[in-house]
Amino acid sequence: MTKEKHSFLNDKVIPFASKLSQNKGLMAIRDGMGFAITLIIIGSIPLIINSLPIDGWTDTLTKIKVPYFGNLSQLLTLANNMTFGVMAIPAVFGMAYSYTKNSITDEVKSIGAGFIALASFLFVTPVITAKDGVTGVDLNYLGSKGLLVGIIIALATAQIFSLFIKHNIEIKLPDSVPPAIGKTFSALIPGIVIIIFWGIIAIIIGALGFDNVHVVLLEVLHGPLTFLGGTIFGTLIAVGLNGLVWTMGIHGTTINSAMNPIWLMNSDANRLAIQHGQAPKAFFTNSFIDNFVFMGGSGSVLSLVLAMLILILLKKSSAEIKTLTPLAVAPSLFNINEPIMFGLPIVFNPLMFIPFIITPMVFTLTTYLSMKFGWVAMPTGVVLPWTMPVLFSGFLATNSLSGAVIQLVNIILGIFIYFPFISFANRQQVKAQNKLEADA
Repeated sequence: MTKEKHSFLNDKVIPFASKLSQNKGLMAIRDGMGFAITLIIIGSIPLIINSLPIDGWTDTLTKIKVPYFGNLSQLLTLANNMTFGVMAIPAVFGMAYSYTKNSITDEVKSIGAGFIALASFLFVTPVITAKDGVTGVDLNYLGSKGLLVGIIIALATAQIFSLFIKHNIEIKLPDSVPPAIGKTFSALIPGIVIIIFWGIIAIIIGALGFDNVHVVLLEVLHGPLTFLGGTIFGTLIAVGLNGLVWTMGIHGTTINSAMNPIWLMNSDANRLAIQHGQAPKAFFTNSFIDNFVFMGGSGSVLSLVLAMLILILLKKSSAEIKTLTPLAVAPSLFNINEPIMFGLPIVFNPLMFIPFIITPMVFTLTTYLSMKFGWVAMPTGVVLPWTMPVLFSGFLATNSLSGAVIQLVNIILGIFIYFPFISFANRQQVKAQNKLEADA
């Protein structure tokens, strides 16, 4: 690396990437989605059971009667809808809570901000009235369809709430009142203002002739969201940026935090399509990214670890690779890449930049084309734990053995991509090792 490029990297790129990784909004989105991930994964289990690729399976489930729920298929569908399908509720609370906690560093007050954000979100979400007069919040907007509005409301609410607290615009009770109760009252003034604010926004949107806040936002952002989360080009950019920031020592979740809501919306679209007996249409879901692109973690380093293992089997490995590889095999099988990232290393190692960035992009392209041409089943909408081992994850994500097959094909491709680079690095290490032994 030339001195000029090194200076540009240190002076311009790294500070920008570091600042981006510490952005309160992105951190709040990441942590807020973490609040929802448990429900999402739990909800994926009945989805898998309900859509097993077995002839007559759905009819069999329908024939099994279950008191209160009707039949077993309806029970599984409801379990899916009431977990995966309400992801926006914990996500909105979690994002507002996380942002406020980072801003004012007060646990109890931050919880108050989370509940105010959740109340505001439900306040502007459409209500459905049934024929018998019973009313309820439209379930469609409590899932991924409501995530965009949820993100905006959560972050805006947290900012306004934090502003009030920082300027001491709050009700303060005497010291004799227990702190937990006193801090709860602190949320009253900002809470009233915030809920009124979102109510006014909803009234203005209604006066302009729109159905609701969600519809407006989806219409405005339809183009950008389609490009980022619905096209191969947008996905390749996101995957490439993930690798780029990692090479500079910045965690790839900086990029994924911004993309996860979009990928979740696609997952949910596939889930709902299957529920209605339709074929899934969205390629780029959480499962697509986690289980077919980042195998071994960011950089798809499982292929790199296997390439290093080949060097050991050929008895050509350096002492460093011989020591590191056994330590990295197990973590990489569960998509944990830190031992390789900082042990090889890949971070700030220009030699490994190219395969680290290119390999996941190649996996994105091969998986997309395989699904587009019908060789591999589409993602079903299932969201699996990101630590799910390969082959198992490929099958579960698609409900088809073809999912495991494309994983295996990608891993082999990745070995071919990484091997020339790790071989060169290995030769350099062997030369340095021989020189040290000669000097000794």
